[in-house]
Amino acid sequence: MYDAGARQIDNSPMYGKSQQVIGDMTSALDSANGKFDEKNETKYHGPYPGVQPYRLENTVAQLRRWKESGKIKYTGITNDTDAHQDGLIQVMKREKPDFVQFNYAIFSRNAEKRLLPAAADLGIATIINRPVGEGKFFSRIRENPLPDWAKAADITNWASFFLKYIIAETAVTCVIPATWNPVHAADDFNAGTCELPGRELRKKMLDYVDRM
Repeated sequence: MYDAGARQIDNSPMYGKSQQVIGDMTSALDSANGKFDEKNETKYHGPYPGVQPYRLENTVAQLRRWKESGKIKYTGITNDTDAHQDGLIQVMKREKPDFVQFNYAIFSRNAEKRLLPAAADLGIATIINRPVGEGKFFSRIRENPLPDWAKAADITNWASFFLKYIIAETAVTCVIPATWNPVHAADDFNAGTCELPGRELRKKMLDYVDRM
């Protein structure tokens, strides 16, 4: 990850001991390789049905205090379903977070309708989750070969195909593909460091998967 130039790790207290492990590993990188660009980011979740507005407002107010005091650098909103994307836009307009995290993939493009344009208009950074549908999208293309024109464009496998389509979207800031496999992680990093598809190639990629 470090050698590939990646600089963000998505983490959560829900992920077992991962925060401690990642803290130890990044500290080791800092010692061995010089400065590691760490960024303290805190997210608040919403807008979900059943979440009372006053709770969200209180959370936002606390995060702003932490940001003003220098405890954190950025605040953001996390969402992972199409159903809540319109509500997410409303909160973005009202609260002006530094970034938003939401689901977006070549097989799940609802975010292209309003959410990505809204983030671009508001100047809010975007972090994309579930770019391969938690691995489910690979089963959809299992019987389909990677086209030769994709290979000629430095798209070496289906993971690269899925990720490059997303990364090439100008309103996308960062993608978190999520994997436990270090070989897959290396492929993911390579997808972000090679040449990205332009508008015409991106349309060709879209047409190809839509015919599946």
